[in-house]
Amino acid sequence: MKQVLLCFLLSLTSLLSADSLDIVFRYYDGDGRVVSSPLVMDGGTQLGKTDEGGWQHWRMLYQEGMVGMTIKNEFQRQTLTIQVHPDWQNTLKTLVINRIQASGEALLLKVNHLTCRWTAGIAYPIEYRFNNPIDGQELKLQSWSCAKDQDSLKVSIHILSDSVMLYSCGKSEAILAKYYLGSDGQVFRSFAPSECHEFSTNAERELYLLLKDSSMEIRYSWDGSRFVLGDAKGCRWEFSF
Repeated sequence: MKQVLLCFLLSLTSLLSADSLDIVFRYYDGDGRVVSSPLVMDGGTQLGKTDEGGWQHWRMLYQEGMVGMTIKNEFQRQTLTIQVHPDWQNTLKTLVINRIQASGEALLLKVNHLTCRWTAGIAYPIEYRFNNPIDGQELKLQSWSCAKDQDSLKVSIHILSDSVMLYSCGKSEAILAKYYLGSDGQVFRSFAPSECHEFSTNAERELYLLLKDSSMEIRYSWDGSRFVLGDAKGCRWEFSF
């Protein structure tokens, strides 16, 4: 009985010494689609809400600058360890993460003045893997390795939101598409049923045909200054912001 009571007191002391950290994030499956349904979380104390934008609100156990969590849904699980620098452990109250994506590998997020943007006691990671680098950007074609002759590279893709793009064709046409960045480097996309009929350049036409063909695998990479698309034919499309 004394041993049971001692264990209870030790566990209670541990709980009392632990703090809590509010974490707000959007969770994406391996194909890059946001998961809007409530998740199962190991290491969390309570779920506040899941809103229409897919934002998950959790209050996590937070002790000695560390948070360990395992996110689970119907098909996948993802572990994430959050490590807060000692200088910021008393400052940080809320962590907002734009993109936690299921990848199969254990993720580590270090929170300090170099890896996060700060607004009062709220931190926002700036690392690529926790953000969509093309969200809200205009991708301007810089080079095209499949070009057989000198062609104008005045081609751009307007990224309207985290998963919606607008592709302009010719002088007066445009088409909307949903896109998703998979954790394995693959781009999934689904275009609206409308079609483009006129094109200003050959590059504009070829890129349209590539994006429109859902049977063609497209892979992406990001090096900090260039967003690159590549297809199975060996074509390479480099974009800048």
